[in-house]
Amino acid sequence: MCCLSRTSEALGAAASTTAGCAIASFLFLDNLNFVMGLLQAAKALGLMIGPIFGGLLYSVDGFYLPFAVTASIYFLLTIVAFFLLPSIDNNQQLTNSNISIIPLLKSPTIIVIGCLLAVAQMLLGFIDVSLAPYLQQFHLSPVQVGGIFLIAPATLALSSPIYGKICDKLGKERSVLIVGISISLIGFLLIGPSKLFFFIRCKLWLVGVSFAIAGIGWGSIITTYKEFVDVAKSKDYPEGIETDGIISGLYNAYNNFGAFLGPTISGYIVDQLGFQWSSTLFGGIFALSLISLIGLTAVERCFQSNRNLGRIPMVIEE
Repeated sequence: MCCLSRTSEALGAAASTTAGCAIASFLFLDNLNFVMGLLQAAKALGLMIGPIFGGLLYSVDGFYLPFAVTASIYFLLTIVAFFLLPSIDNNQQLTNSNISIIPLLKSPTIIVIGCLLAVAQMLLGFIDVSLAPYLQQFHLSPVQVGGIFLIAPATLALSSPIYGKICDKLGKERSVLIVGISISLIGFLLIGPSKLFFFIRCKLWLVGVSFAIAGIGWGSIITTYKEFVDVAKSKDYPEGIETDGIISGLYNAYNNFGAFLGPTISGYIVDQLGFQWSSTLFGGIFALSLISLIGLTAVERCFQSNRNLGRIPMVIEE
């Protein structure tokens, strides 16, 4: 029954997340980065408040109450959303029933950025599984451990809308993403710290500061959705809710794959290598994803430059 309930929950979460991103993209295309930043901030706030709220409800009436209250809130919000969300005109509802996802799946940009998304989510899963046991060396109480876990979502919630506003104003999504991921990688490697920093001893204050830095960098991930939208435009996908649904589904598929893979493999790797070597391994994978993104950017700009000079056609997305 537990597995069935969790499966049902996952299906509902996947459907609502995909629909939410698609609606946001359809309604707020001119401010898409900022809106995605607000959605990311809301998610981060939920991660901050959820454990505290759930713990309080559990202390009142045991295991059942947090789930009952959460389900009731979901149900009420569904009704509110039904009446508040704007309707889509009939002539905009269906753009082309033969739209295919295959061109997006073959796009180098989608592959590289999608893998980066998956790796970022995988790192979050690694932190969720392995950091709390690692912090036992500091003899912290459960409340103190929970406080450490609040740091990254807090900085993520603050930074995401800022990244979105900057990108909507300047249109520099790729540059912002590269800088943000670089910051996040540095913060992640310092949490342990990684064995690459063998000369630095693990301190509690360093864990907190590194977690904050990683959260600030992770906020730049919100710019990746606009990248997916731009690729769809370059491939002449028609504007409409169907296209937005395909983009949102693919985007969340990469995210959810990483979120599944991270916790699945992290426990085994930490048992074999320990936290610091494991963070080095995961950080190396993250660094390879960043290098791939930088390489993709260099190739795209090279082709774009040659195209503008009339030398060769732009073929990277063909």
